Amino acid sequence: MRKGTVVTGLVALLASTPVSATTTPCVTPVDGMSITQDTTFCPGSYSVPNGISIDADGVTLECDGTELVGDYSSNPGQGPSGISVIGVDDVFIKGCTVDDFYRSIFIDQSDASRVRLNDLNPTEGNTALYLRDSTNSRITANTLRGTTYVPGDSYGNLIQNNEFLESPGAAVFLLNGSHHNMVRRNTFLGTTDGVDLQYGSHHNRVVDNDFLDIQRYGVVIVNATNSLVFHNTLDGVGSDAVRVAGEDTDGNMVVVNRIYDAGGDCISVQESSRNLFANNSLIGCANPVSDELSSFWNTRRRGGNHYEEYDQPSEGCHDTNLDGFCDAPYVIDADSQDNKPLVSPVF
Repeated sequence: MRKGTVVTGLVALLASTPVSATTTPCVTPVDGMSITQDTTFCPGSYSVPNGISIDADGVTLECDGTELVGDYSSNPGQGPSGISVIGVDDVFIKGCTVDDFYRSIFIDQSDASRVRLNDLNPTEGNTALYLRDSTNSRITANTLRGTTYVPGDSYGNLIQNNEFLESPGAAVFLLNGSHHNMVRRNTFLGTTDGVDLQYGSHHNRVVDNDFLDIQRYGVVIVNATNSLVFHNTLDGVGSDAVRVAGEDTDGNMVVVNRIYDAGGDCISVQESSRNLFANNSLIGCANPVSDELSSFWNTRRRGGNHYEEYDQPSEGCHDTNLDGFCDAPYVIDADSQDNKPLVSPVF
């Protein structure tokens, strides 16, 4: 048999052999649809004014160039959410653009949900993500133009590597008992406020974030306890970069942060005591710090804070024993002082 005959026969055999599909066809979004299995939405822009819901555990919703568009003008106030996840666990929402809803994504009473690589654009900068009474969620690598609320018995949640661009108030708001959550390595750019910890929230961590050109406050702690604000950069804040207030605000630590060019105080403390502020670099603010009561401004071993206007001998900072601390305290007011101001920045 000739070689050409063999090749021709092989090609004919392959052409006649059925080939199994290896990919699932995409699905066209439909207004009000309920998703109960893994689904990939088709590319395009789709009007879904009543949103969609995910109603089964373990479901992945992936958008392939999909835009889900609401109709906020017809549903003003707290109307439908773009994507709702209520009472189901281990849900994964990936790559969706959600526009013109009051709430872009609403997650309630859910465990181990993931929200990744989404572009969330609520109307008028309302709620990009509402994460209520939910645990162990991973909110990563999203772009959010609105507030992320984490209220109630929400704990173990990670908000990381996101970009927050617009919000009428705080970009991230942990409140009403929300606890043991992590806000880490995010960029906050041009938002009204950065992160608010309020109303009984506790043991939350704000770590390694960049707060840039914030309109009002960078980090706010009001009636919240045992929070850690660590290793953040706050640059160009309109009012106070860090604002701590409230009689029930105690046990919080604001340490090892870089704070530049705030229009108000680098750190403002009002009606609050028993909080620690140490190893922060305070540069170019209208006023370095204010303290209405008496907070802790240094530790015994690692010292206090670095003050731009108090780090040279000509400014009163002498370090005769070369231990890295000014020999004389930095006086804040009649009741407060930093006993070990730093000669050089730590961070």
